[in-house]
Amino acid sequence: MAVLVQRSHPASDVERNVAWREKMTHRALRDIEKMVELDPDSAEGWLNLGGLLPSLQRTEEALAAYQRAIELAPDGQVYAELVEMARMNLASIKTPKRK
Repeated sequence: MAVLVQRSHPASDVERNVAWREKMTHRALRDIEKMVELDPDSAEGWLNLGGLLPSLQRTEEALAAYQRAIELAPDGQVYAELVEMARMNLASIKTPKRK
């Protein structure tokens, strides 16, 4: 007796994957925002927030979070270098690609 296995359509797999990623991103955002709320002097929390916000197209908020991380960091140079890299990445996001 043969068993028929029904496979889902590849497009629906992609849609499920996108929905799952979006859900996980928003969950991570909630967690990081809670971390910053509980410890507003945590440079690490602000750095994490700055890293996540661009994926939600919240680039200005990301820059502000990175700036706050620099202000709070015990070794501001390390954070400053990370923020400079982030600014370059954010600039590339904001600047339309030329064809």
